[in-house]
Amino acid sequence: MGKRLALGLSMLLATLLLGYVMMSSLTGNVALSILGPGASDEQLEAKNTELGLDDPVLLRFLNWLLGALRGDLGVAWFAPEPVSQLVAGRVPVTLSLVLGAIVISLLIAVSLGLLAGVRRGWVDRVVQLVTVTGFIIPPFLLALALILVVSVQLRWLPPTGYVPLDRDPAGWAASLILPVASLCLGVVAGVTQQMRRSVIDIVDKDFVRTLRSRGLSERRIVWTNVLKNATGVSFQVLALQAIGLLGGAVIAEQIFAMPGLGASAISFTPRGDLPTVMGILLALSLIVFAINIVTDFVIALLNPKVALT
Repeated sequence: MGKRLALGLSMLLATLLLGYVMMSSLTGNVALSILGPGASDEQLEAKNTELGLDDPVLLRFLNWLLGALRGDLGVAWFAPEPVSQLVAGRVPVTLSLVLGAIVISLLIAVSLGLLAGVRRGWVDRVVQLVTVTGFIIPPFLLALALILVVSVQLRWLPPTGYVPLDRDPAGWAASLILPVASLCLGVVAGVTQQMRRSVIDIVDKDFVRTLRSRGLSERRIVWTNVLKNATGVSFQVLALQAIGLLGGAVIAEQIFAMPGLGASAISFTPRGDLPTVMGILLALSLIVFAINIVTDFVIALLNPKVALT
């Protein structure tokens, strides 16, 4: 477990360093953007010094990293609030989207994959058709279709916006249904295919035949042996899909006008707001890091033969 944590922290540090260097090369004349075209050369020079832009990039990154370790992410260059406060207000939105999509996708994919792998025949063909459809339809197109049908024509759910959980739990759930549904389809397709292959492979193994020969019912074998062994691999696929889900969440936040990390990244990156973009990158990286650690634990619980080294 220690090696996995060390590897994850190393990748997190490399991601932050790469992001800082790339953003530093794209910031341009930030002082001019902040002060406006009427600023004098002395004012621009003083602003650059105030922002620390006169220092080498690696020194600025080290200062930013030390500040982040103390919980100080600096002040946004183009927003009147600390970066930590800005990011903290947007994390619940993105986290609700990603975790909601992961949980719903896992439940649907495991059920479909198990059903297709055990029943085979026409059930398997129908599930295959559903998964292929999931691969074909882009998430943004599904999102637009859901808004048009469910929100505009049927008026069942709000088309855009986000309601905080602590303000109105029912409204929070209603505001998440359409964006989560648009994110789930592709994930369900990928995990269902893996789950189906794993189930088909396991039901043909010798230990399953042995259990059948001892008189155990097919239902008991499926629920106590096949499901447990097949779900571990599906979790690994789901962990990889979770990283892609963050990219999908950026698009979903834009389409559904949700104030999450992705929408903020799109807003602040073109303006060269380095502290804010780095705060968002740190939050997204920590979400990916946490998802992978939790996934490793779940896989180890499902299959004790997998060592957490």
